[in-house]
Amino acid sequence: MAIQGGRISTDDILDSAITTAKIADDAVESEKIGANEVLTAAILDANVTNAKLGTDISAAKLTAGTVPDARFPATLPAANGSGLTNLAANQLTTGTVGTARLGTGTANSTTFLRGDSTFAAPASTSTIVPYNPIINGDFLIWQRGVTITSATTATTNGDDKYVADRWVLLSDGDDIVDVKRSTDAPNGGSKNSCFLEIETANKKFGIVQIIEQINCHDMLGETVSLTFKARVNATTNLDDVRAAIVSWTGTVDAPTSDIVSAWEAEGTNPTLATSWTYENTPADLNVTTSWAEYKIENIDIDQSGAVNIAVFIWSNVTTTSVSEQFYITDVQLNKGATAGDFERKSFNTVENECLRYYETSMTWGTTGQYQGQLPVMGIAGATFNAATNNLPGRSIRNRKRVTPTYTIYHQDGTAGAVYTIHTGAKITGVVAQHLNDFGWLFTMKSSAFATGIGYYYAYIAEAEL
Repeated sequence: MAIQGGRISTDDILDSAITTAKIADDAVESEKIGANEVLTAAILDANVTNAKLGTDISAAKLTAGTVPDARFPATLPAANGSGLTNLAANQLTTGTVGTARLGTGTANSTTFLRGDSTFAAPASTSTIVPYNPIINGDFLIWQRGVTITSATTATTNGDDKYVADRWVLLSDGDDIVDVKRSTDAPNGGSKNSCFLEIETANKKFGIVQIIEQINCHDMLGETVSLTFKARVNATTNLDDVRAAIVSWTGTVDAPTSDIVSAWEAEGTNPTLATSWTYENTPADLNVTTSWAEYKIENIDIDQSGAVNIAVFIWSNVTTTSVSEQFYITDVQLNKGATAGDFERKSFNTVENECLRYYETSMTWGTTGQYQGQLPVMGIAGATFNAATNNLPGRSIRNRKRVTPTYTIYHQDGTAGAVYTIHTGAKITGVVAQHLNDFGWLFTMKSSAFATGIGYYYAYIAEAEL
């Protein structure tokens, strides 16, 4: 057959006419093999050798379980930690990470040890409120009266006088400020505040609370922080409010309550009385007309021989005007370098804490008067004392810090007097006898008491520091 045009076309070749014998060795080049044309069936078993494998075999090309343990060397090369990512705790068998693999240092309630041997504060979704040794820091309890002026009876607004429970008024003279329980308080905070209104211009004043050692002994020699909320009604004159943590080095629980010996000139901190020492350097806190929180933090109670702590808050200016106002509430003292949130307590809890130091059977009057008191009644008898007729004693509401001073009152406020039921006669010279920290055994007034007759009276038990 003649070859047309000198060429053999595909149509000129019979099917299956080109046999293996007709193809020379190495005659079929790679470019003559189409893509995906070499099938698994065309490769003899064991014919793909290591030499024919490239370097691009990825994990995706290996079926799970394809590489048996026998293919791994007995000793694996060291792994680079940088190649491990997203290693979850559930990927580690319990006890896998030994203590030797942890960094140095001590993890505690406020810090944890990270893998790089550094410490960091743990994330928290709640606030831990530290213990606050300040009693009545939100000014809930006012047993002596919720308005205290020079005219009130239970206490007055003189220098070194208790006002709100556990708080002493200090001032450069008497009748410098009137003191009241106010409902002007910060939103979301306390219900009440301590309200100090200037009655005599151009004098310094403040309040102090002295803490019993049993409540602050763990702070002695430690770091503490103070916070409180405050505002003034105008900054024209009341523009320098300061606060201090002070320590007492005298006899335990027997401090001088008037901690100031000299108030000094405007801008100069008051000189403290003997055995009292500033633990911080007081400075102007820039109190404004809006409620705000003020902090004094990271203060070391390092005065040698300190046995008690007090918190002192005051106005340090001597150029003031009558009727200017200063408000304070939410006073918090706690251990640590930072101030915590105020420790909110129930009314009953705060009242019981206050009763350890002061207790009255009288109704808390709006002006501190004795009128409207809750009277105590006693029936006189001859069996309480062999020599005289006496009224039976009584237990008080809460055990006191020490044996208190007991004073018996007539309903008109006369000390050492009782009111005779039916006749209304006032019997004076009445004193409590056989005292302890939980009450007294009987009340005595010679033979003036008539056997079988009832008498009304009120009492105050005071065991303040």
